Amino acid sequence: MKLSIAFLLLVLLFGGCVQKQNFQMLINDDRIYTKAIGYTKSATLRQNGTSVAVATFIYINQLYKDLYTDGEYFLVGLDLEGENTLSHDGVRLLLYNPQSLQFHPNEKRNFFAAPIEITLVEKDQFKELPLRNSWSSYYLVKFEKREANTLKLRFGNENLGYQDFTIIKDREKN
Repeated sequence: MKLSIAFLLLVLLFGGCVQKQNFQMLINDDRIYTKAIGYTKSATLRQNGTSVAVATFIYINQLYKDLYTDGEYFLVGLDLEGENTLSHDGVRLLLYNPQSLQFHPNEKRNFFAAPIEITLVEKDQFKELPLRNSWSSYYLVKFEKREANTLKLRFGNENLGYQDFTIIKDREKN
């Protein structure tokens, strides 16, 4: 009994000294992290049984609704053998969009569009999102805005093959 009262007093004492904003920040970061898991996909491209490219894609429009409204945005973590860029060895990320005028020249027949913009992300940006590591390079990739609730991504190249992923933009609509 005395131990319970002492513990309760310690909790009240230290709990009263902590700013409520810190707890709210932890809760918000945790909610974003948890929600981001549902919008995360990953791919590994192999050549002769060896991983040549490992990528993680997080659809961030639903995580930061007020910031990313003018296109379809993905945070892409990329670990390529050698150089870590989306243009290295022709490895690319494409988005299915039959209405697009921004087709990649080799992908016109498949209706996959190239990104509008690719920006290297600083190491401390998006640190509240899952699957961040120190050996990958991270990019903010912007595609044309799509009205459809389902997005289809394609990652890879002609030599290594492609992997396709489907992401549901707003899970509450389905």
